[in-house]
Amino acid sequence: MNYKGLLVVVMIFLFVLSVSADEDYYTVLGVSQNATDAQIKAAYRKLAKQHHPDMQNGKSEDNEKKMAHINNGIMTFI
Repeated sequence: MNYKGLLVVVMIFLFVLSVSADEDYYTVLGVSQNATDAQIKAAYRKLAKQHHPDMQNGKSEDNEKKMAHINNGIMTFI
C-alpha cells in the first residue's frame, strides 16, 4: 500500500472512531434494517457516485461531509 492509500485508511479509521455510536447508519445509507449485504453495498455504491468529491465539478464541503457519513455507514457493516 502506498503512502496516500495508507493516509486515506487512517483518516477513515479516525473518523469512524470520532462519530457517535447512536447514529442510524441504515438511514444514512437509505436502506431498511432488514436489508441484505448486497442491498447495503448497492446503496453505498449509488450514494458514493452521487456525493464523491472527485465526481463533482467543484469540491463541495457539503459533499465531503455526506461522503464521510456514507463511508462511516458502510464501515459499520463490513
